[in-house]
Amino acid sequence: MNNLSNFTLTFQIILINLVIIVISFVFFGLFNFYIISRDYSLEDKKMELANLSAELSDSLVYEAIRTPYFFPIDNKGTFEPLNPYISRIITDLELVKSDKEELDPYTSQSIVEQYSVNFDSDIKIFNTNIYVLVDSNYISVKNPTILSLAEDNISSNSYYDQYENFYINNFLIFWRYFNKNKYKEILVPKFNETVKVAEIIKSQKPIQLFYLDNDDSITFKVMNPLLKNDDIYGVLIVSESLRDLDVAIAELSFNLFNNLIIIILFVILLSSFYARSIASPIKKLSNIANQFKFNQPINISKVSFPERGDEIGQLSKNLQDMSKSLLERIDELERFAGDVSHELKNPLASIKSANEILKKGGQDIESINSLIDIIDKDTVRMDRLITDISNYAKTKAEVDKHQNHDINIISLLNGITETYKNNNKNISLQINDLKGHYVMFGNSTKIAQVICSVLDNSISFTPKNKSIILNCEKIYNYFNIYIVDQGPGIDLRYKEKIFERFYTDRSIDDNFHSGLGLDIARHIIQSYKGKIYLGEKKFEGYNGACFVIELPLKEGH
Repeated sequence: MNNLSNFTLTFQIILINLVIIVISFVFFGLFNFYIISRDYSLEDKKMELANLSAELSDSLVYEAIRTPYFFPIDNKGTFEPLNPYISRIITDLELVKSDKEELDPYTSQSIVEQYSVNFDSDIKIFNTNIYVLVDSNYISVKNPTILSLAEDNISSNSYYDQYENFYINNFLIFWRYFNKNKYKEILVPKFNETVKVAEIIKSQKPIQLFYLDNDDSITFKVMNPLLKNDDIYGVLIVSESLRDLDVAIAELSFNLFNNLIIIILFVILLSSFYARSIASPIKKLSNIANQFKFNQPINISKVSFPERGDEIGQLSKNLQDMSKSLLERIDELERFAGDVSHELKNPLASIKSANEILKKGGQDIESINSLIDIIDKDTVRMDRLITDISNYAKTKAEVDKHQNHDINIISLLNGITETYKNNNKNISLQINDLKGHYVMFGNSTKIAQVICSVLDNSISFTPKNKSIILNCEKIYNYFNIYIVDQGPGIDLRYKEKIFERFYTDRSIDDNFHSGLGLDIARHIIQSYKGKIYLGEKKFEGYNGACFVIELPLKEGH
């Protein structure tokens, strides 16, 4: 199977279908061969021919054994029996009746002619002198249509007829060889028919024989003595070859074989079409993937992904989404690199400028200390930026591979508020008493990180000895958390800008805030199909910034 996978998908589908078809036809052929072999009953043929022979014998005994008439040849008393093959006009006065019964040739021939019309068996009648009185092969009514068809087949020289003859002849060789071995116990060697007739005349007992004729077809021969009043008047021989049945079986096999060829061709065409319908979109997806692999310029909006309703269509949709996400991450990485470069250049430029002034010399002590303070301040700022950038990148990566579990949101909030009870600015956290059991599926550490990031932001803007409220409510399938402080608030015109990387509008302590916290918080919440934004909802006594976190609840909660 591993070797098969090295071939094209089209070849694999065609080959698998062909193997299935061939195996099916082999079993179908063996089954038909078994059925035909079972129906190829010599006992049935023996019974059929024995009944025909008995019926014909009765007809001959009761109708053809009679007292013959003679007519005189001359005046000397010489008589000649009537000859049915010579037409002549004889008057009743010329006929002389014999005093002994004999088998009448003319009547026998008439009876055989009647039977030959309805049966294909060969019939012969011998008299006691072992002379053939009647032979059905020389009767004109003997199936002339078959002879005509045989002549047509012989004279046909088309390629199809040559192919048919070749197949049938070879099949007959195999078929007759099979039957020869199957029935070898009952087949007798070749014999002299005249000798057998003599034996029957002597023993007055019937003989039934199976033997092979000149083309190895099985032939059954029934030889019955014609007895009347314990006297024998001749021998009736009825024989029938299974040659026609062999040919019929060969033609059936030929038709089955042709059907197999036609179905194989049809399967090849159908499989090719079906395989192309599968391979073509997969190949197209592979080419698109190669463009990403070899860094070829690609506009995802202009790429035509296969649109189907099956699994390939789903694969195409997933690859399209993955490609779009990958490009977005690449773009984000480029923007992030630009932002980091910009943020690091500012303190570096300040440090460089201060350093160059110090190198020139000539400053007083106060100026020197001021320049050193600038260098120290920007160094701390750079260290803070580098640390936050490292944590930012680490958090982004962890969001994509963290382990999720059920989170009891109320318990998580209670734990967070307990942690923030003691803070440097003596700010109290007020949380409404929400009853119920609210569960979401996610990572509790990451969700806690988001809430803490918003709380840290609110505490930094809230004056000392004030409070922050955490109001919670369930809206449809979401659990909403409102975090509202008593600080100066944020203008709603900046509700999107505050979530950008490195954005900050702090006039003090800006060295301790890199502006990455809210960007990370939004990335985490969006990874769980939730939302975080700056809201407009106000609570009495709390006119500062209102941050809203919408967490999707687990189904059934």
